[in-house]
Amino acid sequence: MKPSALALVSASGSGALANRTQPLREPAQFPSASERGSFHSIPPAKTSVTRLERPSLLQELVDLIGQDAAAKLVDIFGGTRLYIPHSPQDDDLLTESLGAEAALKLARIYGGDRIEVPNPTPRRARILELRETGCSIDAIARNLGCTRRRVFQVLAEARAAKRSA
Repeated sequence: MKPSALALVSASGSGALANRTQPLREPAQFPSASERGSFHSIPPAKTSVTRLERPSLLQELVDLIGQDAAAKLVDIFGGTRLYIPHSPQDDDLLTESLGAEAALKLARIYGGDRIEVPNPTPRRARILELRETGCSIDAIARNLGCTRRRVFQVLAEARAAKRSA
């Protein structure tokens, strides 16, 4: 049988510890439930977080330089990081690719910066295209090899983009 901590202390015979008659450690004293109060009595914090919906970079580019120039930009530079010069020149790669007007519009907003040119997935565009032709959600998912949930996500994002435009 193991001796208790109190018996070990008194048997050790060392001065102050030998005269100790209390256990080595006092049990913690926690406030009772009535002293603490109820969890539900704490009012929730009032936060006014407003989520600002920001258009995608692709949508910003379409709004800035137009559908045709944005399509060229994505076809040529999609998925890459592109430097936009402060003042595009006629022999500049950007100007040669998109035209002077679109290059100047880009330079006005993004001049001196590098932008990650979006590379939208063809599946996303195909989902929207198939839905416009009247295909069902199940048929789209089977045809493109994705889940129904993904089809619903893409359609919801497209609806939200239309509402905010």
